[in-house]
Amino acid sequence: DHYDPVARAVRLLPQHHDGRSIAAVAIAAHEVSHAVQHARGEQLFAQRIAIVSKTLWVDRIASGLLLLAPVVFIFVQAPALLVLQLVAGLALLAVHVVVHAVTLPVEFDASFGKALPAIERGRYLGVNDLPAARRVLTAAAWTYVAAALATLLNIARWFRVLRF
Repeated sequence: DHYDPVARAVRLLPQHHDGRSIAAVAIAAHEVSHAVQHARGEQLFAQRIAIVSKTLWVDRIASGLLLLAPVVFIFVQAPALLVLQLVAGLALLAVHVVVHAVTLPVEFDASFGKALPAIERGRYLGVNDLPAARRVLTAAAWTYVAAALATLLNIARWFRVLRF
């Protein structure tokens, strides 16, 4: 489930597109909210698109630098190059944390600034279902916090592997 800003399309899994569950309604509303952010030209959403499009390559390069560092060291045997490669790889991984930090306000706005009010106004769910929808939307927004934490754990793992 996601909003594709290039195609300007909301893409939902069949169970969410055709579903009648609280989760289906909440997830669809959340993704449509991203389309609304885009259509309105909201600054944070535009910044998110710009940052994400410019940093797609970061994870691959970072992993490649870190994985190839020992191999390069074996052939070149230059400690300075090894340290430079490792620092560059870890710095590139840290870029992911920044991307997620920029993404978080966009996600919270999609969930609580737009999706939940739309669900309430449109009466897409009953009053008794709104707390469950709020929990689903909270989970949708916090996935980016989890991703940032996973990246930080990955950086910590590399520090441990490299014994810094």
